[in-house]
Amino acid sequence: MGKMINLVYIRFGKEYSRFIMRILVISDIHANLTALEAVLAEAGDFDAAWCLGDLVGYGPDPNECVERIRNLPGLQCIIGNHDAAALQQIDVNTFNP
Repeated sequence: MGKMINLVYIRFGKEYSRFIMRILVISDIHANLTALEAVLAEAGDFDAAWCLGDLVGYGPDPNECVERIRNLPGLQCIIGNHDAAALQQIDVNTFNP
């Protein structure tokens, strides 16, 4: 559910600057707040979080997971298919039974 990236290169014009930035990459939380909290506790300090979707679906705590993720530092988040279904952007009948 989580992975850390430690080295980031940022381009400024024609030059690249190298610095250490801890980025937490998470995905497929599926409304499991207990697991999410365990991952965040294990991750320790980080500068930014990248969420690769599927915050909701299956688990009992979708609202709590969304709120917890929403408050992470430097958040970048993309929508997953379960998130899109919860927002009625795709048909839930396209999922496996």
